[in-house]
Amino acid sequence: MIAQQLDLPVIIHCRDAASRMVELLRAFWLKHGSVRGVMHCWSGTWEETQWFLDLGFHISFSGIVTFKNAVSVQESARSVPDDRILIETDCPFLAPVPKRGERRNQPAYVRYVAEQVARLRQVSLESLAAQTTANACALFRLTLPNSPIENELRTLASTGS
Repeated sequence: MIAQQLDLPVIIHCRDAASRMVELLRAFWLKHGSVRGVMHCWSGTWEETQWFLDLGFHISFSGIVTFKNAVSVQESARSVPDDRILIETDCPFLAPVPKRGERRNQPAYVRYVAEQVARLRQVSLESLAAQTTANACALFRLTLPNSPIENELRTLASTGS
């Protein structure tokens, strides 16, 4: 309720409880109105993903999407609309392949997540990076400092491409 009052996004980590979480969010919406946010470190099925997309949430993928057996997460990563996808590391946990099991996860490993998601979506790494950066800026209402990609990111954020 505080996030809603301050117009800030909520960040929800939901593991093996998607049906209960969507029930709680729907009940909150009926009583208090909508809230915006992100399903952090997402590991649900496409059906579960769709529940949260229907509520207006962004979906963020971590190193899990690089795991060989994460077929349902990979399906979700392929299917989330361009304007709602995010990537993350979930440091210090869930290091992506090829760093899985080697050492503690770190922010620099987000590239491996991005590479996998770009492959799954059949887009360039640069395009995915621009899109997910624009999405993060839109969700968290961030403004990037002047940089070579700033205009491209603003264009993507304003068009929803």
